[in-house]
Amino acid sequence: MVSLALAQSFSTKDRRSLLTDSVRSKLFAYLAAVGRDLGCEVYRVGGVADHVHLAIELGRTTTVADLVKKVKQTSSVWLKEREGMPSTFEW
Repeated sequence: MVSLALAQSFSTKDRRSLLTDSVRSKLFAYLAAVGRDLGCEVYRVGGVADHVHLAIELGRTTTVADLVKKVKQTSSVWLKEREGMPSTFEW
């Protein structure tokens, strides 16, 4: 069986600096949990105010497209529920 390790990154819409220090650590933990829930090995999640990076080994049945779609969809909803985040947040 061949596994695929990849580094994936994505930014906030218009690269707006919305990911404050106070939300980033919780967001990184959330993104790691989403990856694990998809059966992926999550090596590292990090980033700065306008983008995130994920170092992940894909699960046996997970595609890159499925991973990115799920991570962006669920984290967008999660971020909109955080105090101080705009209800219009988008990646």
